[in-house]
Amino acid sequence: MAQPIAPDYGQQFLFPPALEDWVPKDHPARFLREFVDELKLADLGFVMPSGDDGRPPYAPSLLLKIWLYGYFHRIRSTRKLEVACREHLSLLWLSGLIQPDHNSLWRFWSENKKALREVFQQTVTLAVRTGAVGLALQALDGTKMEAAASSPQGWSKAYMEKLLAQLDSLPEQHLILVRYKPDHDAMAEWVYNGADIDSSKVVWARDMGATANEELIRYYKDRRIWLLDADDTPPTLSPYPPAEQLPLPPTGAPERSK
Repeated sequence: MAQPIAPDYGQQFLFPPALEDWVPKDHPARFLREFVDELKLADLGFVMPSGDDGRPPYAPSLLLKIWLYGYFHRIRSTRKLEVACREHLSLLWLSGLIQPDHNSLWRFWSENKKALREVFQQTVTLAVRTGAVGLALQALDGTKMEAAASSPQGWSKAYMEKLLAQLDSLPEQHLILVRYKPDHDAMAEWVYNGADIDSSKVVWARDMGATANEELIRYYKDRRIWLLDADDTPPTLSPYPPAEQLPLPPTGAPERSK
């Protein structure tokens, strides 16, 4: 009679297992390792620690690999990342069995926020170069009805592309607060962001009043702030707090929904 398959916890290996055999050749962790190893972290602005006194510091490349692994698997908590360094087989392989504590992970993230944004931009560039993404513009619009609000000067996908191109030509990153009128159509929403908001060139947010806006502005203190009156005809974009208005491209006739 065949015996049921069950684990043998007393089994021993004839030869010690090789770390390279722990993950398959096409595992995403291998891509993360090769990607980070190709980066020049000092040129990207990462803080390079010195180990003159006390315990040797963790290498920035090691901590970056762990953080990228966490983003890939939607692990954003430093304590959960610390646990993953002990329990996830692929992360054990990626970290070389080194298990940084959550304080070390948090300090690395806190000291290298800007450099991490540069790394995320590098990942997008690599994805575009390899054909992994197409960077197609996604715009959502409600059905347009023939009415006074359906002016040829209204918001359109082409107008949105021109505005984004104009902001992209400026050197800074931007935060756009979108203000609606009281009678705004809830189906015509223009605040959409990608998955990685912090590294985006333009971040969109709804105007929630002075107090809420101030909290958001403090978080994005390195960005240039704009106020967009989306229900104007045409929409107007001005610095926040209001100052000289940014000249906008001509809208042209909006595209009608089919």
